[in-house]
Amino acid sequence: MQQGSHRADVLGDGGRGPGVGAAVERLGEGTYADQEFTLLEGRVRENLTLGCDSPVSDAALGRAPADVGLAGTVAALPDGLDTRLGGGTDLSGGERQRLALARALLTETDVVLLDEPTSQLDGINEQLLRAVVDRLARDRAVVVVARRLSTVRHADQIAFVAEGRVLGTGRHDELLAGCPGYRALVEGQTAVAASADRAAAPALP
Repeated sequence: MQQGSHRADVLGDGGRGPGVGAAVERLGEGTYADQEFTLLEGRVRENLTLGCDSPVSDAALGRAPADVGLAGTVAALPDGLDTRLGGGTDLSGGERQRLALARALLTETDVVLLDEPTSQLDGINEQLLRAVVDRLARDRAVVVVARRLSTVRHADQIAFVAEGRVLGTGRHDELLAGCPGYRALVEGQTAVAASADRAAAPALP
């Protein structure tokens, strides 16, 4: 994976493969968003600028939440960017995930590691996330760990992990053709999605 031009995703059936953290160490200083998208008990602006090496302008602080579909949420908070999180004011799981993505946009690190970034997002916000990841990948290395096929299928490189072992690497089409485990996972998730779509479709008169 060449820094500054690629996005590599790790798709698994629940097992964790070795070396993801080591990849960050090898490629340089990185930004990491864990599955819980941990927030500070502090102001929104402090959470957004966590990990930033240089001062961030108010204009940039306004753009980052907008880029992840969070502008309305921040505007509705009692004190906007200066609202203190924790205690009486907190964010939902999906809002926390998007705030962590906005934070990643503001950092200048060479590597961004996102662990299960879509676990609490609906379809619309997942599309927003993919746009953010593509933007980040223009000039840095982005590693996404996920179990949702839709999160990873457009990656430059996918590593398919099962029971702690890497069973295949390549682009989506390459893995479909050459990795039985990946193909089975794709077919299973596609069938589940199709079933959900049929259940949600309105009954014909």
